[in-house]
Amino acid sequence: MKTDTDLQQDVIDELAWEPSIDAAAIGVAVEDGVVTLTGHVPSFAEQWTAEYVARRVAGVRAVADDITVRLPGTSARSDSDIARAALDALEWDVWVPEERVTVTVSDGWVKLDGTVDTQHQKLAAERVVRALTGVKSVTNLITVTPTVQPADITTKITGAFQRSAVLDARQIQVETDGGKVVLRGNVYTWDERATAERAAWAAPGVAAVENLITVQPALLCKDKLAAYLRANQVPFETQHHRTAYTAQDVAASEHLPGQLMAKVVLAVADGALIMLVLPANQRADLTKVRAALEARELWLAEEHDFARRFADCEIGAMPPFGNLYDLPVYVDHTLTDDPAIVFQAGTHRETMRIRYADFARLVKPPVVDIARAPRIAAGQA
Repeated sequence: MKTDTDLQQDVIDELAWEPSIDAAAIGVAVEDGVVTLTGHVPSFAEQWTAEYVARRVAGVRAVADDITVRLPGTSARSDSDIARAALDALEWDVWVPEERVTVTVSDGWVKLDGTVDTQHQKLAAERVVRALTGVKSVTNLITVTPTVQPADITTKITGAFQRSAVLDARQIQVETDGGKVVLRGNVYTWDERATAERAAWAAPGVAAVENLITVQPALLCKDKLAAYLRANQVPFETQHHRTAYTAQDVAASEHLPGQLMAKVVLAVADGALIMLVLPANQRADLTKVRAALEARELWLAEEHDFARRFADCEIGAMPPFGNLYDLPVYVDHTLTDDPAIVFQAGTHRETMRIRYADFARLVKPPVVDIARAPRIAAGQA
């Protein structure tokens, strides 16, 4: 997990990366993952964007927006001018049923009221007015009243989660009561939380979404693994080495024999992802694996099959603890010949060493004959 100092620098860098705001006028403080933004900006659009940018940084648990809007003299507008501009903007926006939205302006503060059919229309109305010159803030009180009756909302929303490249549907629970949806669970980023809410609102017939999803930044793989080993009273050693992208290179950089260094190979057996663990100097023999598992179909997994499952690891550096990722683990029998096992700790720069007996106790992997000497051949890994 990032330290507050690391997170503060990431937010500062992300604000500086955003071309639509002047990051020099914005202060950033972080405590326990909660980001506080201070300073002043010349428009409400910049204030809104600064908060949005801070929320999209990985590791942010919450954002307190204390930025003030100070309109320069050239941006000052009367409330009547702002109201007219808002009505014109709503009329020209293709997504907004402008005749159903009313506008009230007081000292540059815009309040939107009315009734629309979808959340998309409600947000579109807010979007077009917040960028108007002279606006200091926007309050959106528009009510969503769907014109269609809700049907199979839970199924439709869950399906949208499963199709998403961003969300892990297993971490989010969907509850429905007529047209009201309640979301619960845990995600790693505010972007995931917002994506889940947008997906819920997109279901036909949804009139309200209560988003109770909490943002809990993920531990890095190595930190999660270290905590797991300590909790189970397993002694371990961590070794740092030059960056290496294959298990054989890692073994060479640490001057280890290839049979002591374990490597992970991910495969799909009868449609289910599995983890194979074998010595770094050997290859997985898919014919042996298929026979050992009595699988009808078996093939090597591609990155899109497992990347989201191992979001806390660098690709190609996954540790052999598939049990931490809800995966069955199969170990080649040759790894049991040594009293210790060394494996990548989720990065291309660090390994861990533990007793093989401790590994077997925690993971409980079936020991099978799945490896062969390396050679160039189709279907090998």
